[in-house]
Amino acid sequence: MPAGHNGPYHHKESPLRNTGHWLYTWAHLWRLDGDRRFRDAASKALAYVLLDTHRPQKANWMQRMQKGRDACNGVIGAAWTGEALWAAALCLNSEDALRHAKDVFLKHVFDSRAGLWQRLEPDGRVLSIDQTFNHQLWFAATTARLINAGVDELEEPLEKFMDGLPRIFAIGKSGVIRHRIPLYWRDHIFYPGGIPFKIFQTCKSLKTGLKPVDAASRDLGYHAFNLHAFAILHRHIPEHAFWESSGWLAALAFARSEKHINGVAMGNPYAYPYNPVGFEMAFALRRFVPGSEEEQQQWLERQWSVLTCDQTLCYGQEAADPVTAKARLYEAVEWLVESDF
Repeated sequence: MPAGHNGPYHHKESPLRNTGHWLYTWAHLWRLDGDRRFRDAASKALAYVLLDTHRPQKANWMQRMQKGRDACNGVIGAAWTGEALWAAALCLNSEDALRHAKDVFLKHVFDSRAGLWQRLEPDGRVLSIDQTFNHQLWFAATTARLINAGVDELEEPLEKFMDGLPRIFAIGKSGVIRHRIPLYWRDHIFYPGGIPFKIFQTCKSLKTGLKPVDAASRDLGYHAFNLHAFAILHRHIPEHAFWESSGWLAALAFARSEKHINGVAMGNPYAYPYNPVGFEMAFALRRFVPGSEEEQQQWLERQWSVLTCDQTLCYGQEAADPVTAKARLYEAVEWLVESDF
């Protein structure tokens, strides 16, 4: 499927991410509907994802080709491809899909002290810990799925990640989840939104011509994306003490607030046009808030109305990265299948 450019970041990506998203959608639709056209499409997508050219040195997958950035796209690149392969294993009974996912995930080094995974490049180089919170969270969510599929070797790092969540789960006064994990002293000085960070971003903008990051809008735009991954983790680990923590309850409450609803309205490039907030919120509410059917429907309608052109009914065409916006319809599948798990 066509490669996108990572929405507002404009990083050149390989077709692997979007093909994986469509594989996930078609595999589940085959499971739900039984139309062989979905199975055929999913099988073709799976064959593409499993090509050796995406893992030329048998390490991680090649996700993006952007100067100055890692080729693996942090740990979330593997999380996205891994969940697509999990779907193929679940819906298409593909042993090859599960084997490939297991191999890549076991190659990722887990830092037990920090309770986080390190980045793994396609050439096998182990890089530093990925300090983007949603990346770690989605990698953990896919890890939980693979454990459920029988990859028992991943149980220990996931358990340590969950136990360490209170240390790395940073939220603002409102309850919004912070984008970056503060691990070192410099992270507290250059925290996104702070004056030193703004000065750094301004200097970087003058040098590169790229627009400075709006940290507040980014945190808002990714809040529901985090909740989506939390809902997957909760499906597989519903009894963990984290779900009773004050931080988690504050983040869930913020997600349902007017401040969140207004903060992800049109104009926030990290929300509906890139992260499908409406789909993510509908799934999170279905998982965490019984009796919220009307609220779920409102979020679904918001997402659809923002990215659907009335004249053509072509979803996603108005987004900054239309092909990725279309591929991310796969996040609505999670809401569809929630009662099936």
